[in-house]
Amino acid sequence: MRRLLVIGLDGATWDMLRPLTNSGELPALKQLMDTGTWGGLTST
Repeated sequence: MRRLLVIGLDGATWDMLRPLTNSGELPALKQLMDTGTWGGLTST
């Protein structure tokens, strides 16, 4: 069975998160992003 994890970060944009993951301030999120698939969500 394959596993699926969905994380929604309300109020955080990729413009804010990418510098933090690249600088090492969010290592767990960076590892998830590096080893998985990710993308943006659109509000309706």
